[in-house]
Amino acid sequence: CASAPECNHDHLPPSFTTKGVCINGVVYYYAWIKSEGSLISFDLISEEFNVIKLPEDIQCLVNYNGKIALASHAKLGALYLWVLEDASKQKWSKVSLLVPSWTDLVVDENLYFKVRGTLSTGELIFTPTRPVRPFYFISFDIKENSAKKVVVEEIGDNFPNLEIYFDHVESPMVLSNVS
Repeated sequence: CASAPECNHDHLPPSFTTKGVCINGVVYYYAWIKSEGSLISFDLISEEFNVIKLPEDIQCLVNYNGKIALASHAKLGALYLWVLEDASKQKWSKVSLLVPSWTDLVVDENLYFKVRGTLSTGELIFTPTRPVRPFYFISFDIKENSAKKVVVEEIGDNFPNLEIYFDHVESPMVLSNVS
């Protein structure tokens, strides 16, 4: 009988929705330790928890070129990421990005965008921080340095808490054990 992994770091994930990110068998998620924001990592193989001090209290976690990163809100296509270079040394680097043709894609220059995550292709996905009609998101391909606007029609009028899920795949795989 295997026992549950033990965590020696009392922490509390926030009550609002934050998504964890799994990279190379390590799950990262934002949590509070004594009212201070921290990054918690859980190694799925060793079943060990670790606490990583944040360079800045940012809750949005993304996969940036195979590394965990903290993403700021974006305005006028400019954003920065804190990229975790070395978890054991808790070494972070700051990367600034400028999304090309942002002003051609976004009509309201006063609108802020939240980085919602990354696709398996490495594209960053941005959504407005307030409801817009019609609803749309911006997809930024880091490798190609190109961005596109994707409009989602017929979403309805009342969506104050819209959830977005990336890379959803339905699998018809049968889980029965046939001999």
